[in-house]
Amino acid sequence: MNIKGIEINTLNDALFFLENHELEALPEYKKNLFLLNIACFLDRHVWETLPQEQRDGLLTLKNSSSVTLAHMAAEQGTLPESFNRWDLVDNKNKTVAHVAAEHGNIPRDFDWERHGPMLDNKGRTVYHSAAEGGGLPEWFDGWDIADEDGFTVAHFVAYHNNIPGNFDWERYGMMRDGKYGETVYHEAAYSKGLPEWFHGWDIADNNGKTVAHNAALRRALPRDFDWERYGLMRDNEGRTVYHFAGYSKRYIAVKRLKHRGQSILKRIKGMM
Repeated sequence: MNIKGIEINTLNDALFFLENHELEALPEYKKNLFLLNIACFLDRHVWETLPQEQRDGLLTLKNSSSVTLAHMAAEQGTLPESFNRWDLVDNKNKTVAHVAAEHGNIPRDFDWERHGPMLDNKGRTVYHSAAEGGGLPEWFDGWDIADEDGFTVAHFVAYHNNIPGNFDWERYGMMRDGKYGETVYHEAAYSKGLPEWFHGWDIADNNGKTVAHNAALRRALPRDFDWERYGLMRDNEGRTVYHFAGYSKRYIAVKRLKHRGQSILKRIKGMM
């Protein structure tokens, strides 16, 4: 990466640039690339070799969206072991802890009681992010903690198919979000994570869309699904479960095309 005539290929290059140039004077896209490069250079071992003052200064460097180098390192999983500034926020009030949890990079000694309840600007806690990244602590039981739209931690863990084996479906499965009225079962159907004993296919959200509709869209209906009983159930737009089963073929096709397109792009980039 070349910035103002300086090749940034190592950590020393980056540090030299910071000592001799103003980061704020860079165009935003170059600033983002520069910070991301540093996040990639700095693994845990390298962080610990830097003086504390220099390390703290690097971690708080940020772009115009207030995304800090610490946020980027949290995503990469390269934060130093001694890191404790989990409450650093970007302009969406998303903390470094949110980012680390979302990407499954929370350390073992993370203080969940102190940092787990921190909120972003949508009212989502670090627990919500950990539900997405599959990193909730084993003792967690706050499944009904909800964001501003009423999406609970249970909704997040179900949507991302990270439901633990001891999840209490009878207690939490019927919880509805405050925006669409979808239950945790709806989310689990979408991620192919419904329990084997499930049979509440006619449970509907505010738009009349049933759990069966969601499961059909993702080709997640069991072989013994009762099509005669449930296949003609309609949502508020008149679409049946059969319609959603038909949509699933297009959904899978689009997904495959997207994956194929990404593979072709990678090959093209490799040839350039």
